[in-house]
Amino acid sequence: MIDDQTFIVTDFEAHRITIWTAGNTHGEVLVAGGNHLNKPAAVLVDRVRGGFIGSEEGHSIVRRWSLDQTDHNGEMILSNVLSLGLAMDDEGCL
Repeated sequence: MIDDQTFIVTDFEAHRITIWTAGNTHGEVLVAGGNHLNKPAAVLVDRVRGGFIGSEEGHSIVRRWSLDQTDHNGEMILSNVLSLGLAMDDEGCL
């Protein structure tokens, strides 16, 4: 959740991460398919650095993306890991 009106959601089967705002009937795609995203399992908002972090079951990695939507590849921050959930402490440690 970015704020009390905006949520980031993974869509595992459709290979995408979307952002939803209260009252809208469709989400906006932030990252989708191909080499960019493969079976996203979890996502969280990085309030310390900005952007969001997602885990991918298909690539066995965890990546960080900015919210500017031009950053489709993201930054790989963990590899060779199967992560079905993510958590971050108040200091920004994953």
